[in-house]
Amino acid sequence: MTRIRSGAVAVIVAVAAGAFDVAQGSEEKPSVEAVSAVSRFTVDLYRTLAGGGDGGNIFCSPLNVATAVEMTAAGAKGETAEQIARTLHLDGLGDAAHDGLGGLVDAVRGSSKPRPEGEAEDRSTGLWTANAGWFDGSEKILPDFTARLERSYRAEPHLVDFAHSPDAARETINRWVAEQTRDKIRDLLKPEHVRPGTSFILTSAIYFKGLWAFPFAAKATTDDEFRAAGGSVPIKMMHQTATRLAYFEDDAVQVVALPYRDSSLDMLVVLPRKVDGLGELEAALTAEKIDAWSSGLRPGRVRMSLPRFKSTAEFDLKEVLSKLGMPSAFDPARADFSGITGDRGVYLSAVVHKAFVEVEETGTEAAAATAVVGVRSAAISPQREYQFRADRPFLYLIRDRQAGAVLFMGRLSRP
Repeated sequence: MTRIRSGAVAVIVAVAAGAFDVAQGSEEKPSVEAVSAVSRFTVDLYRTLAGGGDGGNIFCSPLNVATAVEMTAAGAKGETAEQIARTLHLDGLGDAAHDGLGGLVDAVRGSSKPRPEGEAEDRSTGLWTANAGWFDGSEKILPDFTARLERSYRAEPHLVDFAHSPDAARETINRWVAEQTRDKIRDLLKPEHVRPGTSFILTSAIYFKGLWAFPFAAKATTDDEFRAAGGSVPIKMMHQTATRLAYFEDDAVQVVALPYRDSSLDMLVVLPRKVDGLGELEAALTAEKIDAWSSGLRPGRVRMSLPRFKSTAEFDLKEVLSKLGMPSAFDPARADFSGITGDRGVYLSAVVHKAFVEVEETGTEAAAATAVVGVRSAAISPQREYQFRADRPFLYLIRDRQAGAVLFMGRLSRP
């Protein structure tokens, strides 16, 4: 009789926008298919989270979620593999999907410019990704599976004792998570996530902390109000006037790109024209629309007001991913992860995702002097001044312009 075990996929993300430094990775250009797949999955995941919640703040890393789920696909077979591939928009790529997605993560890791010769590395800031596999020591894990994890995702395998010491195993994994996210994500796995029947846990962590290319002066921050649903709330509003920010507007939205120092990363802030227009904007959101906003950016003088905010989010994505098209992975009777253990007794019991973001003024004059702005070139310095006042609910994305990928996405409904 087949023994039923469960594999919990733990997805971890931490981000603190405010200081950025160097993270070196692959210089190869990521595959077009991987970039397109992640873009489409980003919108699918965000819209599903937005549609099923209470209208509150959201923050997540679709790239991180896709990476962790695709790691399980390395051992999936039959219907389970097909559903995962379709959900992540990687169908038709076969094994190339692993190298494509892994290559995209490598490209994102290499999104920073090299430091000037002789300048010391500052490990307190930067962009890091880390993956790992945690396997019960009594399980037979197929070597082809662990080899694929190491080759495509740089995921280090670890043996733990889920069967006899589930609490100790959970604490070990949680310590790893905390280390990878600079203590921003703690106690990701709860006791109910790790039990004697657990076969494996896959973890994928991403941490980002970045310096604005155009920092906000702390002395310019003022007390203000944010027009949230249900009434205004007091906030700290940051202000600056930048002479050459990337800006786009139409009848529905205003969009500004705030670049990070010494990198190809920026934060895209999407502000609906209407105070209550965020829901309408989310309902019509597509990957193509995000591309149109990005390609429509032009250099402009922008008088910018943005709330200082901090947001945390925690999700069990089991129902969300099932709704998006991969229910068999979570069904003990249908799941087929025989490429991991050699039999069909394993299913996914949870996909846990936790995220943190903090946006503040942090910056220095030296950082501003070395700014890089990814906008289309213009022969004449722009003269028009745009007003961008984010005092109402808005979307925001942290993206890598060079790789073409969205790393994080969220909404601020109530600071």
